[in-house]
Amino acid sequence: MAQPDTCPTIHGTTTIAQSSGPRLPGLLTDADAGTEGCLDRVTFFFESLGDGTPPGYRVAYQDPPITDGDPPEEIALDGEAFLVVTITPASSFDTRLEDHPPTYLGGLLLEYGDHHHLVEVRKLDDALGSVRWVIALDGRRPFLVDSASDPTRISVYIG
Repeated sequence: MAQPDTCPTIHGTTTIAQSSGPRLPGLLTDADAGTEGCLDRVTFFFESLGDGTPPGYRVAYQDPPITDGDPPEEIALDGEAFLVVTITPASSFDTRLEDHPPTYLGGLLLEYGDHHHLVEVRKLDDALGSVRWVIALDGRRPFLVDSASDPTRISVYIG
């Protein structure tokens, strides 16, 4: 259920947030969404295939249509603005093992309770060594991205 918008605007971006420098691969193990105070939060958890440093990321608004699959097909999403999260190098499958078992066993749509601006959080197909998600919002909002280790994770905060 959406909460009333009584929070101050965060000093984030409405364009692009991305990591810099080389990153080691990560295997997506979990994802969740909810609130932290006045912010909506979507967090992606990884098993690091290196020193615990999270994989790289690029988070940016994308105008519709949002496509997924190979060949790409337009997907129907609720919401007025769409943040596309691309995490690379990363995978939802452990390609080190012969049968490539999935490392992410969660749903394609994240469940969340109280929130401010979230409309839908959906996993897209992995592509070209990347894990991809789309965060549908009630409108274009400023956002911040934080990455950390222990546990290895990337969080998107939306204000």
